[in-house]
Order: sequence, then structure tokens, then C-alpha cells
Amino acid sequence: MKNPTPVDQLPSFRAGGTVSSRPGSNKWLPYIIVGGILIVAIGISITVNRKIQRDRMNLKMKENEGEKT
Repeated sequence: MKNPTPVDQLPSFRAGGTVSSRPGSNKWLPYIIVGGILIVAIGISITVNRKIQRDRMNLKMKENEGEKT
């Protein structure tokens, strides 16, 4: 009878495991994509809002300077 060697007793990682054969099969990928899109959309809306407020402030300052003279 053949005695098993220590190498034969190690688990085989080639046959299977937690690694999927399909690329892009991460179950969190859709959540990551949607979250990224939401963060970008919120950032763009904040930037646009700040620009509009800055333009209004500049317009009011110009109107106030025009009234003083």
C-alpha cells in the first residue's frame, strides 16, 4: 500500500474554491457602480449650485456699486 506524502494531503486549489470562472461576477459590482454614479451626480449638483450662488452674489454687488455712484 502506498503511503500518502504530505504534499498529497494538502488541499487542491485548482479544482475550485471561492474564485469564480466568470470575470466580473462580483455581487457588489452593481452597488459600487450605482453608488459611484450617485456620488458624481451629487458632486456636480453641488458645484452647479455654488456657481449659481456666486454669480448671484456678484450681480448683487455690482448692483449695489451702481446705486452708490
